[in-house]
Formats: sequence, structure tokens, C-alpha cells
Amino acid sequence: MKGNNTMKKNGFIIIYCILIIFFIFSKFSIANITVDDYCQLTILMIQQDISNYQKLISIVQQYKNNPKELNYQNNILKNNIDKNRKILFSSFNIKSRTYYLYMGENSNLVNSYLNTHYNIKVKIKDLANQRDKILNRYESLIKN
Repeated sequence: MKGNNTMKKNGFIIIYCILIIFFIFSKFSIANITVDDYCQLTILMIQQDISNYQKLISIVQQYKNNPKELNYQNNILKNNIDKNRKILFSSFNIKSRTYYLYMGENSNLVNSYLNTHYNIKVKIKDLANQRDKILNRYESLIKN
């Protein structure tokens, strides 16, 4: 009976230690990017999105009467998009997870930074609006 309780305690301690180590490493991975890097990466990602949607629009227009080829071309582009996004993240020496968690962990810092760097804030907003317009155009094309 005592041996069984000791094993349970040891198992709990091991799990607790693993969770602490995971928490520490996840915090370090988030710390690998600065707020400026985060904002610059955001700009680059939106620019990539704009380019990607423009390419998608072109593919839809070109292959709208050939669903098989349209699907094939979309898959090629999707693979290129995924590859280019990974390259972009690696150019900042981070993983996508770090980027996506950063805003949640540092929203006050990012908002404060953008309020003091108004030109970056405007650039992100303008690019996001441009991306949204192109996305809407793409979505309307695929509905028809």
C-alpha cells in the first residue's frame, strides 16, 4: 500500500516537473521576438497574403471552366504559400506558434508600440484593408 502511494506521488512530481519545464520553454519561445519584429512580420505576412490572393484570383479566372486544373493549380499555390510562410517565420528565427501566441501574451505592449509608431500602425491597417478587399473579390469569384 505504501509503495503504491509513493509511486503515485513520484508520478505526480514527474508530471508537475514536465509541466513546469514546458511552461518555461514556452515562455522562452515567446520571448524570442521583439514587438518591432512582431509588427514587421505582421506587415510582411499581410503583404504575402495580398500577393497570394492576387495569384488565387488569377488562377480562378484562368481555370474557372476547368475544375480539375483549378484544383491542381490551387494545390500548387497552397504548397508554395505554406513554404513561403515557413521561410518568412524562419527569417525571424521563430516558429509560427511563437508569432500567433505573441499578441495574446503581449497585446498591451503591441498596442502601446503601435500608438507610439503611428506610421507602422497606419501601414498595417492600410495593408489589412487592401487584403480584405482582395479577399472579398476572391470570395465573390469562387461563389460564381
